[in-house]
Amino acid sequence: MRNSTRAAVLWPATIGLGASLAMVGGAASAAEDDRPDPASIPYIGAKIGPERDGDIVVRRLDESGPAAAAGLQTGDEVVSVNGVEFDHRGAMREAMDGVEPGDSIEIMVVSDGVVKTVVVVTGSFDDRPERP
Repeated sequence: MRNSTRAAVLWPATIGLGASLAMVGGAASAAEDDRPDPASIPYIGAKIGPERDGDIVVRRLDESGPAAAAGLQTGDEVVSVNGVEFDHRGAMREAMDGVEPGDSIEIMVVSDGVVKTVVVVTGSFDDRPERP
């Protein structure tokens, strides 16, 4: 499968946009006092982004994170998240709107040529592993 966009659709923390391997929702504020409580930001432990051919794939996984525990693998092509197809630039933000820690999200992927849906229960960004 091939997505029609080359947009850098990353899981916000790099969409949360802040720390590698963290999928988070919401927007970060420039003011320290306005930043969301990390315990309120969902985390799946995956970095998702575009390849040169335009496909959106799982680029990295935190092997101890929720995405790996649910069965996602590095290299899986992401087709949709929560029913939102990854065919436009704002797809990730749209798919993650309203998601909180502890919520289940459905990620449809093509893995080794097989289409499958993986259900990931989000953790808290506050609980992610420390990075060196």
